[in-house]
Amino acid sequence: MLVIQAFRLLIEGFTVFLYFDTLYQRKRKNWQIVLAFSLAYLLLIALSPINHILINSLSTILLNTLLANLCFRCRVTSSIFQNILIFVLLCVTEFLPYMILTNIALYGPEISSLQLYVLNALFSKILFFVLSYFISHYLADRKMKINTWKQLLPLSVLPIATIFTLMAIYFLLQNQKVPLDSRSFIYNLPIIGAILLMLANVFILVFYDRFRKSNQKLYLLQMSEEKSKLDYQYLETLKENYQQTRILIHDMKNHLLAIQSLAAQAGDSAVSAYIRDLQNSEALSYNPIFSDNEALNAVLNYEKSKCEPYKIQMRVLNEGIHLRHISDIDICRIFSNALDNAIEAAGQSREKEIEVSMYCQNETFSVINIINSCDTPPTFLKGRPISKKADAHLHGLGLISIETTLEKYRGEVEYQYDADQKIFQTLIVIPDSA
Repeated sequence: MLVIQAFRLLIEGFTVFLYFDTLYQRKRKNWQIVLAFSLAYLLLIALSPINHILINSLSTILLNTLLANLCFRCRVTSSIFQNILIFVLLCVTEFLPYMILTNIALYGPEISSLQLYVLNALFSKILFFVLSYFISHYLADRKMKINTWKQLLPLSVLPIATIFTLMAIYFLLQNQKVPLDSRSFIYNLPIIGAILLMLANVFILVFYDRFRKSNQKLYLLQMSEEKSKLDYQYLETLKENYQQTRILIHDMKNHLLAIQSLAAQAGDSAVSAYIRDLQNSEALSYNPIFSDNEALNAVLNYEKSKCEPYKIQMRVLNEGIHLRHISDIDICRIFSNALDNAIEAAGQSREKEIEVSMYCQNETFSVINIINSCDTPPTFLKGRPISKKADAHLHGLGLISIETTLEKYRGEVEYQYDADQKIFQTLIVIPDSA
């Protein structure tokens, strides 16, 4: 019985992990998560012989809540709610199989208590796994305002067929006429078959989900690659316009100096005053130089110009980073995508402010901190803000572009929202090359 109980808790722990992994972003390494779940469920196995409903229930809820907050990025309130939901599912899936099996036939002497216990356990855990699987995907899709979980519905045929098969096995065992030796292979064959059916459900659903997500990621990466080609053309245009603008302003100032000199010689003070006003105007001022990196200057000046129609005040402070180890096109991908999102949010806010801070930390990391005003709290899924637009999965393409670009330089990005100050922060950390 202890072995079967351990198997039940193993499936239960794996199901809980998949549930959290679908809804939250991991914040620990894989081996640390495996170790934490293993220790927690070993403790539950040790507590199971106590056979006290209140103690077992509270220990399950507390340990699962602790695992959620220890291994995943989530709010405490969210983890408590999800664990209560998981516990309700556990109770329902423990009670329902028992009621179904008892209504198929009365317990007779032909079926052993071990066979009954195993069939009931497998029935219960298949039901728990399937319900948790679909509910977690539904909740995740609801956050993103998409309906990809419906693509999983055809797979429900497998667990439904498994459940009917288990009921049929129970019925046949209940009505067997010839007693069997409990040590014989034929006696244990139904149990072995039921366990294999259970494992088939787990493997097929999990691997199909991984396959579906891999295809989706590949599709987004292909779109990101197409976007990268456009980004390259966009960067070259920016750099060319940046240089041409500086040359044009330089030439215009020289022409105005010549005209001012002629006006002074002719004694026309009005023309001289007008030309002085033109020379000091913002239209003929050079674009600010934020760095000695030409690509960085081009992108920042272009993004700054995009703020003007929205009356957004954009401040840039560079404390000496140059990002020379990052290619021009990757600088464009990181800053244009991050600042486009910041401009969109700030343009809809009351304060309309963006602050870009760039500095070196411990002479080892380049830090880019983008803070923008944001009146509407964003929704997060796995640590990433979710667009509220209808095609949210496509509007996340910019964030994917940032993340895939940073992976090349072992960099990381983190998103945070301060509800009190109504500001959204994009924090990018990139190791400096040796």
